[in-house]
Amino acid sequence: MASNTEPTFNEDELLEKIVSGEIPLRKIDSYTDEDTAVRLRKCAIEKMECVKFEHIQNYTIDAGSATKRNIENMIGAIQIPLGVAGEIKVNGEYANDKFILPLATTEGALVASTNRGCSVITASGGANVRIFQDQMTRAPVFKMDNVA
Repeated sequence: MASNTEPTFNEDELLEKIVSGEIPLRKIDSYTDEDTAVRLRKCAIEKMECVKFEHIQNYTIDAGSATKRNIENMIGAIQIPLGVAGEIKVNGEYANDKFILPLATTEGALVASTNRGCSVITASGGANVRIFQDQMTRAPVFKMDNVA
């Protein structure tokens, strides 16, 4: 959100100051609201790099929420293809059923490969799951007594 301590500029003035480097991309949010900052940042990059972003402004993400928690220097959003794998049988205390797994990816054959894995796991009786600690990690962590 715009700060009361920053000078006020109209959008054209802000755009020129961004393109000239007088206002850094990361500081635009100090001068205007989040949606306008996203649009101005995108326009500035288009001018500075002589490119045209035709589709990244067409999104349903709440820019205000996203810029506070998920992304810095937002210029838009892109779509990623979403497929499904499964069903996979899960035998757990909190999840005990068959599930479909949505996967957002641009990697060819990933969904098909995951689907084959789901089929094998389900055919073998399902994945036995236990939660020992409820934490966030950057990659899957598997803890087991053996691999048999």
